Amino acid sequence: MSVKTRIIGVGNPLCGDDGIGVALVERLRAAELPHGVELLDGGLGGLSLIDYFADVEQVILVDAVDFGAAAGEIVHLDFAELSLDDSTSLQQLHAGLAPLMLLACELHPSVRVDLVAVQPAAMQPGTSLSPAVEAGLSRLERVVFTLLT
Repeated sequence: MSVKTRIIGVGNPLCGDDGIGVALVERLRAAELPHGVELLDGGLGGLSLIDYFADVEQVILVDAVDFGAAAGEIVHLDFAELSLDDSTSLQQLHAGLAPLMLLACELHPSVRVDLVAVQPAAMQPGTSLSPAVEAGLSRLERVVFTLLT
């Protein structure tokens, strides 16, 4: 199968809502995905994921990002529309995610990069997804499906 789109769930499932990206990937494993879509548990993210931006048309990253909204809120960022010169646009991203996305745009400019961010409620070690974030998993799945090119 030729991979056209790679969905990468980022986060630590042992730290509450930080595991939302990985939880979504696990949920999607049971779904019927379009041809050419690959799922990846990206773990804690970071630059080790850069090779997964090669040889695809689109990468959809899913992660918990604190953007000051109500827990469970979902925001979509098309990285092509984000100002890479504006550091405030990147300040809220997970520490390892901003450098990854910047490098991906530099090394793979033809790849469409989408970030689907979920506002976490709690990211303490030893906790599961908060009720607000867990309740939004179906909505998160729909958002990701609408982004598939």
